[in-house]
Amino acid sequence: MTRTADRPRRESTRALIAQFAGFLGPPVLWSAHLLVAYLLVSVGCAIGTVWMRVALGVFSALMLSGIAATTIASFVLSEERGEAWWPRDEGDEPRVTFMSHFGVFCGALFFIATLFETAPIYSLNTCG
Repeated sequence: MTRTADRPRRESTRALIAQFAGFLGPPVLWSAHLLVAYLLVSVGCAIGTVWMRVALGVFSALMLSGIAATTIASFVLSEERGEAWWPRDEGDEPRVTFMSHFGVFCGALFFIATLFETAPIYSLNTCG
């Protein structure tokens, strides 16, 4: 009996983690990418730019994979909830559905923003 009683609790905890990862993960990762990219460019211009493009490329790939992972977690959660955008039943379902769909849209937006932020690294001379 405890096994079936614990199962809904685990499901709701996993759903809660997926909600907040999809909701907060992409903007936090994008902000970290922006901050570290500016820091690496400043240090790279002072020391030398040979390693800077490689380091920024690797760091950008890590941040993009983190954004993609949180977006996929939100997408999986939204698919588990079904196609309804705003279910009319009581409980936590409307919040879970909204936050999972918003996490997918937020992840897509910040993935594109991070790509646009990374593109000038390879096309512009950053040190004047």
